[in-house]
Amino acid sequence: MKRKSKFMQALKLFVGEPFIGWTVGLGDSGGLVSFPDRDAPKQVLEDALHFRSAEYWLKLGHPTEALAELEALSVGARQQVSVLKLQVAAMRAVREQGLINGR
Repeated sequence: MKRKSKFMQALKLFVGEPFIGWTVGLGDSGGLVSFPDRDAPKQVLEDALHFRSAEYWLKLGHPTEALAELEALSVGARQQVSVLKLQVAAMRAVREQGLINGR
């Protein structure tokens, strides 16, 4: 499999394929409508970069940096299960470091 297609497959798993490139809003009648969003692919890439950065900061032993990267995620990305799990792991690591350092 080509490198680009592997990357796009990972993005589809992270965000959800139906949501890439579309924005959902309220129509005139009050019902939900979806329309193309040109900035969505850029936001997905930024979110993926922040998520990977947070993973690596945590692996390097810097959980506060990982939490800072997670805060930079968009609101929609913060609700993903993988993001929430990483946030819990980072918060646990911050607490453990505080206990080890005697704080």
